[in-house]
Amino acid sequence: MVMAVGFASVGPCFVEPIHGDTTYKELMAYLYAANEHYPVLVLGIQQTLLEWNATGQHGLGRGISAMPSMHVGLAFIFYLVARHVHKVAGWLFGAFFLTILVASVHLGYHYAVDGYAAILIAAGLWKGAKSMANAPDTVRTPQNLPIAFA
Repeated sequence: MVMAVGFASVGPCFVEPIHGDTTYKELMAYLYAANEHYPVLVLGIQQTLLEWNATGQHGLGRGISAMPSMHVGLAFIFYLVARHVHKVAGWLFGAFFLTILVASVHLGYHYAVDGYAAILIAAGLWKGAKSMANAPDTVRTPQNLPIAFA
């Protein structure tokens, strides 16, 4: 949340409606053209997010911040967990993670760097959690208190 506020930005699909910048107009035209042949379900979701933003209906799941990508970060953490559970689960969640990484950029929700940042942050949190889990137990219990406090 701190990074989403600190690095506040909107993904390519929101740049034109919010900032008037037409840099990603071709991407959005491509997605709408593809929607004529195959349903691109995210287009409706993107429109809903824009409407909520325009009317000030903010809340959980209604934000449009791009950096870092929580989609990619969570998918990467799922992969890290799954690979410790079972080899097949690791492969499946690895494929899921890569799909989310590519789709988040291809569908205009995120810039590639948003996903890369999320991966680095998630990897750092994973490594930090592992270090904490492997740290010696320093909690005082009645069994290990000095005799004066027993």
